[in-house]
Amino acid sequence: MEKSIFIKRFYQFVLMKTEENSLFNKSYYRLHLVFDFQKIYGKG
Repeated sequence: MEKSIFIKRFYQFVLMKTEENSLFNKSYYRLHLVFDFQKIYGKG
């Protein structure tokens, strides 16, 4: 439950930052999202 709240707030923060500087933040965030998902769901 705490984790889902954190995730919601994290995505709100990301969206807010993306609106501030959309091109840089979208590409930067996507890059890290891909790497993070590979770490979490992949084998490392």
